[in-house]
Amino acid sequence: MNNKKEIFGWAMFDFANSAYTTNIVTVIFVNYFVQGIVPEGSHGKTLWGGGIFVSNLLIILSAPIIGAVGDFSGSRKKLLITTCLCCVIGTAGLFLATPGAVVLALILFVISNYFFQISESLCSSFLPNLAEPSQLGKISGFGWALGYIGGLVGLVLCLPFVGDDFGPDNQFNMRLTNIITAAAFLIAAIPTFLFLKEHGAIQKLPPGATYVSVGFGRVKETL
Repeated sequence: MNNKKEIFGWAMFDFANSAYTTNIVTVIFVNYFVQGIVPEGSHGKTLWGGGIFVSNLLIILSAPIIGAVGDFSGSRKKLLITTCLCCVIGTAGLFLATPGAVVLALILFVISNYFFQISESLCSSFLPNLAEPSQLGKISGFGWALGYIGGLVGLVLCLPFVGDDFGPDNQFNMRLTNIITAAAFLIAAIPTFLFLKEHGAIQKLPPGATYVSVGFGRVKETL
């Protein structure tokens, strides 16, 4: 029988983290970075793209290892909570990104975006354990729908502070939206922390293997 509480907890992570994707990556912080943090006439969009590239590169290099650690140590839930909290801290830290603080803003964005994507991947790995294969599509769709609602809620919470000014004249309110987004993410993720169960058991690594070799060995097999 499906555990409805656990399914709800899993799906709520989509609700929770959609505030990050909507407010930081898509609508608010990205525009504040380009229009308010980076000096006028500089290549704000190029620098933002560089931040995306660096965070994605770090994910490519580390995700297989983190996956192997989670599977063999039976600690996927602990890793999920840890990476979620790191994303929340990095997001809240974006409050410090004042106009002109380009390097600090990029570092904090790379940190938050990296841990956001790792936590999302870890949460997705729980899906096969939630129900029979025939029910997984329905559960995935439920999470997807909650994600849309979560993104909308996160945006509605922040829009009153934004208005139509993403520039330095509105910099305090723009920075404040990062605190609001981080808080919304953390609060909405509480059901995930409470209800999602650790399904994996501790396993021994194959003789001579390491988490690195196992992780990238899986990638090689998949390709």
